Amino acid sequence: MFKNSHCERSARRQRTKAFTLAEVLITLGIIGIVAAMTMPAVITKYHQKVTITQLKKAYSTLSQVMISAFPDGDFSQTEIRDSNTVQMKNWFLTNIKPYMKITKYCIDRAGCWNDGTYMLSGSKYAWDQGNIGMGYNVITFITSDGYFVNIDAFTENSYGRFGFNNDGQHYLIFFVDVNGAKRPNIVGKDVYVFAFAKDRGFITPGRDLEDSAVDSNCSNNGTGLYCTEKIIRSGWQTNKVNFW
Repeated sequence: MFKNSHCERSARRQRTKAFTLAEVLITLGIIGIVAAMTMPAVITKYHQKVTITQLKKAYSTLSQVMISAFPDGDFSQTEIRDSNTVQMKNWFLTNIKPYMKITKYCIDRAGCWNDGTYMLSGSKYAWDQGNIGMGYNVITFITSDGYFVNIDAFTENSYGRFGFNNDGQHYLIFFVDVNGAKRPNIVGKDVYVFAFAKDRGFITPGRDLEDSAVDSNCSNNGTGLYCTEKIIRSGWQTNKVNFW
């Protein structure tokens, strides 16, 4: 009699400690809702950090290339000519290719750039030529790290478009797609912009502008051309850059 009573009390205690199926399902549902709310933010933050790391590496690599190509820091003798494919090819073969690990390059032809590149505002880049590249008479190449790089030459004074003063001389613009063939192929999100000018060396578009102008350009209503400069001014910190 006593033994059976003891067993019954023990069984009741065990039953009271267990969760019902309904309670388990409710708990799992709450966990699922919380995960659905937080995971997009976590994923976005992760992609931001990866992108910043890739961009920082690209900036460091290209800066080192320019130091190797011009060890005395004198860029005055380099020849830059817009709409001149032969000159662009010679400049690339002399000043870029010997100092970078390049797996493939294209001289104004398809095969080294993504098809369709857009601005932060959502509009297609004005000189987008599909998988030929961004501009005309361009040099595009793929690095061993998987970066896609597009070089285009310009003649106009750059204050209005690229935000630095080149005193009317010819200069180069580098578009670097830091995640290669992957999308979204948007300037300011995975495509970042650098510049090279004879009197300025290797710089970033927006260098000579106030923070307000850089911030306005690197926003959902802007072109994204100054986002490299904005990230550098932020100290490469993702929590200070909110345009993703």
